This record gives sequence, structure tokens and C-alpha cells, in this order.
Amino acid sequence: MEVVETKTQSRRDLDGLSRRMLCTDCEAAFGRYESEFACKVFHPFAERNSVVTKYGDWLRKFATSVVWRIGEDFCAARQLDARAQSQNAEFTSAQDIWRRYLLGQRPDVGSHELHLLPWSAIAGSDISGQRETIEGVIHQDEHGGFIYAKLGPFIVFGVVVGLTSDDWQGTRINAEGKLKPREWRIPARYRDFALSRENARIRPLSESQLR
Repeated sequence: MEVVETKTQSRRDLDGLSRRMLCTDCEAAFGRYESEFACKVFHPFAERNSVVTKYGDWLRKFATSVVWRIGEDFCAARQLDARAQSQNAEFTSAQDIWRRYLLGQRPDVGSHELHLLPWSAIAGSDISGQRETIEGVIHQDEHGGFIYAKLGPFIVFGVVVGLTSDDWQGTRINAEGKLKPREWRIPARYRDFALSRENARIRPLSESQLR
């Protein structure tokens, strides 16, 4: 079962994911994280197809804010799979942990890690027309669940129930680190899901989603 919100934007527009439910202070904080990501990661990569930069906790905060917003939108719309009760409880727990991390009430995201990688690390090259796609997806299956965000040439995964860090390489966002070209490895089910999303023709937002 998957729940999809899709939007295609200019590569210079990162504000494709809804910001409903945000207070003024959170809106300002999320805007700062987004601006830093745009200046230090998104725009340099868009220009050179590569980026080398050190990062601080703002990157994890940015990625967390993205997946948290997706989760809140779909939880509020009651669009989780009603048949997956245990997974839904995990989604609720993950949302609460991400929320408390964003509010400064906990130092990290626990087991609900955030992973960032360029789309080219999965596909090797861009699929025509998909480089600019902005979309957010909640995915549930018999193996667990995660939140997937496509931000133009980048992908963010928010792990809800699933594999440990040992199954990933070069993707986990820590409190600080360095982004640079490297060897990337992600679990097959995440890679296959991303490929299936990008190989499908992305349907436009419905009128109700655009409201």
C-alpha cells in the first residue's frame, strides 16, 4: 500500500511539499533549514551535478522536516493502510520522535533514520523529465514502512520500520558530516521502490490535493 502526493516544479523551487499545520516559529525554522540546503547542496548540485560540503545538524533537521510534513499530511487524511495496525503504530511513533527532535526535545531521531542520496546513485542517469519531480510518498508493505521524498535530483528516505544502518552505505544523515561523491549502497527494496516511482508516469495532483 502506498499513499502518494506528487508535484512537478522548477528545479529551483523546493517548496513543493505542503506546509499546512505549521505555526509561525516552525515555519521560520523550517525555512532556515530549507534555505541552507538550497544554498549549500541543491543549487551547487544542480549546477555541477556534484557537491562537496560539510554539514551540521541543519541537514538532518531539513530532511526530518520534509518526511515529518509528508507523514502529518497523510496521517491527518487517514490515508495509512487500515489493515496494517502494527505498522500504523510505528508510523505514529516515528512521527512523534521526528516532531520532538524538530522541537529540540530530543537530541536525535533514534532508529527512525534519515538517508539522503542523489537520484543518479540509484539510476546511473536521470530519467527524462523526472529530474525536477517533487513528491512525497508513504509506503507500507509486508517488510515494513518508510517515507520517500523526491526533491528534484535528490532522494530522502525516512525509515519507519525496516533495515538497520548496516544495510546502507554513505547515505545516513548524522548530526554533522561531509557530503561528497562516494560509493552509495541502499537496501534493494528501497532502490527498487525508487526506480518504480521514477519509471512510472507521475500523475498530477488532484483538485483536492491542490487545495
